[in-house]
Amino acid sequence: LVIAIGLKEHGALSLAEGYYKKAAEEGNKKIANEALFLLGECEFKLGLISEARYAFAGIDTSTAYTAAALKRLAEIDLSQRNYEGVVTWVEEGRDSYPSEFEDGWTTYALSTSLLELGRTDEAQSEVNTFGVKHTEQDAWFLLARAALEAKQAKDLYPEAAEKNERKLAAAADKAENQ
Repeated sequence: LVIAIGLKEHGALSLAEGYYKKAAEEGNKKIANEALFLLGECEFKLGLISEARYAFAGIDTSTAYTAAALKRLAEIDLSQRNYEGVVTWVEEGRDSYPSEFEDGWTTYALSTSLLELGRTDEAQSEVNTFGVKHTEQDAWFLLARAALEAKQAKDLYPEAAEKNERKLAAAADKAENQ
């Protein structure tokens, strides 16, 4: 594990990956969980998303790394548009580590996922709750609120939203063809 950490600190992520795997396989439970987390971080930075997901999901449910691993899993699922996965990881995190999941990014990830799943009322509740507990100047909160307002406007004025989407698609096609 020490060799892997040293390699990672020097930017040799692909070399560190093998040492993390070995530490995860051969170390005691505590070392294995740390190695899995660090392996997941390494693979995430290398763009090996499926492998990173596997490493983070392999961490025991009650370690010092569990909350961070759950957040990383939610981040991976959000980037891959697996909105059910985001909801699952955030809910699991809030049940087990409530203070770790009360930040703006979590609110944004959960509320936008709920919006994508058509659960607008739950997203509204999530944004409102965050706005009461925390500052409304949080950038993630503002993004979550903007996404909610955009969804509400789209629901109120579907014809205008559809027209804007067609205009955006036409502009994208025009820009692509130039």
